[in-house]
Amino acid sequence: MSVQLLPFQREAVVAVEDDWAVGFQALLVSLPTGAGKTIVGSEIARRHVAAHGTPALFLVPSDEILSQTVEKMHLVCDGASVGVVQQSRVEWRHPIVVASVWTLVRHCAALPRFGLVISDEAHHAEARTWQDIYAAIRRMHPNFLHLGLTATPFRQDKDGQERRIEGIFERLSYSRSMFDLIAAGYLVHLRGICVSTGTRLDAVRTHGEDFEEASLAKIVNTPTRNQLVVESYRAYCPGRKAICFAVNVPHAQALMQEFCRQGVPAATLLGDLQLSDRRELRRRFRTGALTVICTCGVVDEGYDEPSADVSILASPTRSR
Repeated sequence: MSVQLLPFQREAVVAVEDDWAVGFQALLVSLPTGAGKTIVGSEIARRHVAAHGTPALFLVPSDEILSQTVEKMHLVCDGASVGVVQQSRVEWRHPIVVASVWTLVRHCAALPRFGLVISDEAHHAEARTWQDIYAAIRRMHPNFLHLGLTATPFRQDKDGQERRIEGIFERLSYSRSMFDLIAAGYLVHLRGICVSTGTRLDAVRTHGEDFEEASLAKIVNTPTRNQLVVESYRAYCPGRKAICFAVNVPHAQALMQEFCRQGVPAATLLGDLQLSDRRELRRRFRTGALTVICTCGVVDEGYDEPSADVSILASPTRSR
């Protein structure tokens, strides 16, 4: 292995293996953003393949996460053969396969027999697409082991009560909070700045657990509020690389235009862009050609960019 696990990461691996040893099949590990969930999952996959010989499948929800997962897998597994299932690439004959959910669901009839499935961003596991994949894998291997990785193991019921993801994972094997890992020195301290925009959300409708998108965008996507967002960035963290989270595509585009109008190099990273264009935007952001990325629904989770040190939450949320 060319990367050394941190003590809490080793604890997570041992906890999962201990729970599997006593008969649990579907387990959950909850670690906060930046704590290395992919490293933990990669080490568990490496150990499984070495011990059992059956291939492991690493399920991810987006291209941004897929490429990072393959990189982490190579680090942990020391150059082991890793297959990719993404768009036109369908590579089954590898001990470990990293697959995009949206590509894999089109190939359920051709799935090989996986002994271990790792679901990254496992709070999505209740979705129909993910469930179709699990059902196809179960037909090939009824007793496959399942590991979910997430920073948010809770969902809200309609009455506002929180519950763990039910019906999929039997046990939360290991959990550490963001504040716990900050106090232990593993994660950097956060400095939160609250900017009052005067926007009232009383009239915004809700859908499921959060605000309804169109209703929220109508209230917050205004020239005055967008101008204040950019002015606040320039006042509190000028020149620092930032990701700005918007409500929807028009809101992201309006914020990007306002950043540019105020002299801040910015672009929108959106799901309707071609894969090559999304990668090029991420490259420009990484190298500093762009200072701010305005986005919605693309890098909301699992996106690694250590050079970014500002998060602009321009989209109000009811989420904890």
